[in-house]
Amino acid sequence: MIAGQNSTRNDGAAATGKADDHSALKWIKDELGETIQQARQAFESYAEGGGDASLLETCSDKLHQVYGTLQMVQLYGAAMLAEEMEQVSRAIHGDQVRRKAEAVEALMLSLVQLPDYLEKLQAGGRDMPLVIMPMLNDLRAARDARLLTEASLFAPRLHHSITPEHVTGVPNPELPELAKKLRINFHKGLIGWYRNVEAEAALGSIRDVAVELKQSARTEAVYQLFWVSQALIEGLLDGGIVMGTTIKSLFGGMDREIKRIIDGGEAALVQAPDRDLLNSILYHLAGTKSANDCVRAVQDAYQLASALPSDSEIAAGRARLTAPSADAIDTVRDVIKTDLTQVK
Repeated sequence: MIAGQNSTRNDGAAATGKADDHSALKWIKDELGETIQQARQAFESYAEGGGDASLLETCSDKLHQVYGTLQMVQLYGAAMLAEEMEQVSRAIHGDQVRRKAEAVEALMLSLVQLPDYLEKLQAGGRDMPLVIMPMLNDLRAARDARLLTEASLFAPRLHHSITPEHVTGVPNPELPELAKKLRINFHKGLIGWYRNVEAEAALGSIRDVAVELKQSARTEAVYQLFWVSQALIEGLLDGGIVMGTTIKSLFGGMDREIKRIIDGGEAALVQAPDRDLLNSILYHLAGTKSANDCVRAVQDAYQLASALPSDSEIAAGRARLTAPSADAIDTVRDVIKTDLTQVK
């Protein structure tokens, strides 16, 4: 499963690395550590002892327990890692990996690093999936799953109190017909923008479509989508966001949502909102320095300033993860004491 479809996905700060209270972790850390250790012992016995399939079942079941516990205490980044580990264990058991040695190595390393990651969280660190993205992708690559990106791991708060009076929650019955007319202008604007024919004016006409749909929407899901879409376009117009292949794909997503409104009205988007599209747009807005009022309003409403960790935070988190754990230091200390005793 990819982020957005992943069961660990959360519409909150935990999935993005926003500071959280990890006090619950201290109450379960010992039991959690024991379960991870049991999974590790079972997998090591499997890898070293000729491949007893029952040991893989034990490993998978223990990792599933770990995943459920981490979900319960809302450590979504750690839970995502445990889930990917379970997936690899089950894939090996089902003989569904093409490069078994790489899969075994990736899982073995993760079994060592997951306790270290939890230790860093208990010490006050932030639960940032971006920090463990290399590990997540190693596990996903082992079973030929699509790799994660920074945007796919981005999950800001999607609920806020900014709702205009015209957003009543009752779908606008006239919106499908209006969307049908506006979609023509949307396509004309896209063609001009893609072909760089009066690109600024073309982009401006796309923005006008987003604004009109936003103002005509009566449900939060539709209003929300076209409000952030307007902000994205404003950022492109003032140069705060650079056009690229990814940005173009977002406009393809907007077009699909307009078509859904035409076919099923606002209710279609309310019942099955495209959270991946919304998150991807917000991801690009989080990183822009645009001074546009609409961009700033969206950034404030969704708390985007704190939702996306900086490069330095991610680098520091990865450095801490590769540093020796307390358990490793204790083990080394015990070995040194034993050696000193023998020397004496």
